Amino acid sequence: MEFDLKTIFSIFISVLLIGSIVGVTAFYSFPDQKPDSDNGDKPVLPATSIDFVAENVVVKVDQMLPTMRIQAETTETDIIAVNNSIYAIEGIKRLNAGFEQSPYTFLGKGYVYVAEISFDTDLNLDFVIERLGQETSLEYIDGYTFALVEFPSEIEMQSRDSALGLSRTHAFSENISEALVGFDAMEGDQLTVSVSATFVGADATNIMAVEEENLTAAPVQKSSEIEAEVVSLESLLLFEAGLPYSLLDSLVLLEEQIAEIADVNNAVVFMSEVREKISINGEEIGEEKFSELEIFLNDINASGVSVENQPLAAEISFEEITSSSFSEKKELIKSKLEELEIDATLEEEEGLISGQVELVLENSTIPASDLLALLESEGLVAELTQPGELAILELSDPDDLNSTYAIDTGVVPAVLKTGHSVGDTVNVKVDFVLVRGFVQSAQAVEE
Repeated sequence: MEFDLKTIFSIFISVLLIGSIVGVTAFYSFPDQKPDSDNGDKPVLPATSIDFVAENVVVKVDQMLPTMRIQAETTETDIIAVNNSIYAIEGIKRLNAGFEQSPYTFLGKGYVYVAEISFDTDLNLDFVIERLGQETSLEYIDGYTFALVEFPSEIEMQSRDSALGLSRTHAFSENISEALVGFDAMEGDQLTVSVSATFVGADATNIMAVEEENLTAAPVQKSSEIEAEVVSLESLLLFEAGLPYSLLDSLVLLEEQIAEIADVNNAVVFMSEVREKISINGEEIGEEKFSELEIFLNDINASGVSVENQPLAAEISFEEITSSSFSEKKELIKSKLEELEIDATLEEEEGLISGQVELVLENSTIPASDLLALLESEGLVAELTQPGELAILELSDPDDLNSTYAIDTGVVPAVLKTGHSVGDTVNVKVDFVLVRGFVQSAQAVEE
């Protein structure tokens, strides 16, 4: 699995934040023990401490607390200057901060600023984060905020060292306890958290819970099929088609050809990379035919040939070959299959060609029909669409027809078939995403 810099940075910072908390709060003092008279001078050893963890524990946020633990980057190297700029924000009550080394930084400084900040209860967390970004030198601010959460009465925990293979049930003396939760958490949210604790005998210390996922704020994808009125159309046509390697040479001037169509202002064409590869697939054939086909395929100057016969499957690859020469190779293979009377499919590996065509008029039908004809003449089987907007005030829940979700703007972007005018009614499928019961995004496609 590959990680980009942002992902690696996030993982490192999470470990750093939690580790910092443990460094500040994790301590355990063994009680004084008097030696048993039967032990003589033999010292009494303290009980072994073992770290345990429980994943995916479902909890409910009971109360948000006015304290957060952040990490951020800054070009400022004077910790006092950074701290003073934070204290200057009205409502900041307490600050405990420092620099920590980090190999993963966006600013390339090699360190991050880690702080625990407490603020007045009448301040909003979003407000504090906004002020930190506006009134201090801090950048890339991330982290957790503290909250009281409601735990189940007991949880099943496993030893962090899987080699130990230990498990135990931990019962909470009080089911309300602190946890580190994401900045977007709200009172009443359901979360899954990871709970860690160190056990010394039957006693648990250093109990800490950290949010894994906010179930309440998790995006929910839904779709609805409706009729809607077209309220606007962009002066733009979009097309997309499969791109065989054999057509590459003939498509070099496609942009210029499209731009010459009446009522077209401009055109941009995008082509993905296409490999010079041909595949053969069919039923198993006789050994004699298979042997002759295999010899033939290995004699056509391909860079790679793979062929099997249970069932018939072959892949023929070429390198640094023109599309016209590639077409000739394909025709030779096709003729050989016909000669040997082998019933099999012969296909090229396809890439993707797409384009944006800017129109003079949004409702002009001439460019769409001429563009489709041009693409077909070049051997492309293309689909044409036109972006627009639909008048949609609300969407019904497909799983509960009594539930509807309002569209704040009253319009939804749509990908429509060509040939429409403003005022037309179209049948569309609307894919939308709900967050906390509200439509976060929506996109319609004409069916």
